[in-house]
Amino acid sequence: MHAAQQRAVSKVQAENAKLSKLWHVWRREQRDKLFAGPYGQEARTLLAFLQTMTFSSAAKLLEMVDAGPWREADRDAQFEVLRMIDDAIIALREKHGLPPFSDPMPGEADNAFLLVRGMLDQSTNSPAQRRLPSLR
Repeated sequence: MHAAQQRAVSKVQAENAKLSKLWHVWRREQRDKLFAGPYGQEARTLLAFLQTMTFSSAAKLLEMVDAGPWREADRDAQFEVLRMIDDAIIALREKHGLPPFSDPMPGEADNAFLLVRGMLDQSTNSPAQRRLPSLR
């Protein structure tokens, strides 16, 4: 690779690193805003649950989201809650050697993440009317 190409690649890599750092700072600010806001206690309770969640915790996760204030929360709070749940499911799957995502095929039952997303969109029925999902 020529020197000019190396400089161009290095410049792009530096810019990507800078953008990634800014994005992580922004993500942290958004989570801190959630914890400091009107849903802070509920968000901390949910986070504590997510940190101990297992593959058999899908029903409890749905119950917690359904019982929480998230349907009436503003979209920023809903997004942060969904993000926390997504991060926890990804970490759990990767901890057990599974790929980070496993969306259902057409005709299969929605997984826990999709059901939570639907709950926050207020476009699905109550959890009691759904088939129990899996975190796998």
